[in-house]
Amino acid sequence: MKEEKLRILKMVEEGKITAEEAERLLAALEKPQVSGTKAGWLKVRVWEKGKEVVKVNVPISLVKAALRLGGRFDFVPREVGERLKEHGVNLSSVEDFEELLDAIGDNIPYKLVEVEDEDERVEVVIE
Repeated sequence: MKEEKLRILKMVEEGKITAEEAERLLAALEKPQVSGTKAGWLKVRVWEKGKEVVKVNVPISLVKAALRLGGRFDFVPREVGERLKEHGVNLSSVEDFEELLDAIGDNIPYKLVEVEDEDERVEVVIE
């Protein structure tokens, strides 16, 4: 969790979020999960020509907090978000995300999406 706290402070330093928003994010990291799911991480992986080029692990509590802030910053790379939307996965609101977590329940890990074409593969998993 220390790493997540440092990321939040770095976002304040870079002017990406306000101190008040950071305070809410930090508080969200401390709260137990609201959903009944045992999910702890949203993981995004992107491979090009068999080589992993993107590896993003985001705590579920941080995802929820970010969505509550109105999506002022992206928690997944823009290209990945666009690919997810192409395949019907929209994580743009905390209600959508909470509903998704409730639907998953105890089926962890849960692969949300896996997209493959000639040279690329994108995988989004909740663990």
